[in-house]
Amino acid sequence: MSANSLDNTLNTAAADIDLILKMLGVFDAGVEALDIVSAGRLDFEAPDLEAFPCLALAQWAITQPGGMCVFSAANEIAVAAFLSGEIRFTDIDRVIDAALKATDLAEPESLDAVQTLDQKAREAAEACIASRLTRSES
Repeated sequence: MSANSLDNTLNTAAADIDLILKMLGVFDAGVEALDIVSAGRLDFEAPDLEAFPCLALAQWAITQPGGMCVFSAANEIAVAAFLSGEIRFTDIDRVIDAALKATDLAEPESLDAVQTLDQKAREAAEACIASRLTRSES
């Protein structure tokens, strides 16, 4: 990704966040909302899946029966563990990957099946985090 492209992406993200916050009445971040017409040309590049391993995992999970249910549940657990200081940011993808590998993926046919799959994914993510903590304390 070029520096100019990255600058545009960051400016766009800041404007989007600012617009949402303004709509919620939170605060003014000091950037204008994105005007797609005046932005002119937008260039897109293929994502760097090595730099963004969670994106690669999501792309794989979306092709698997029940994969996004497991991905989402594991991501929630991993991000919460990161925010509480239990794991590093760079461990988030490892936790998601471990949960995807440890959970039997199947297309849920009912709400109960979705909830069961979600719970199994959360338990797998928590087990991965616990094992990482145990190894790092040794």
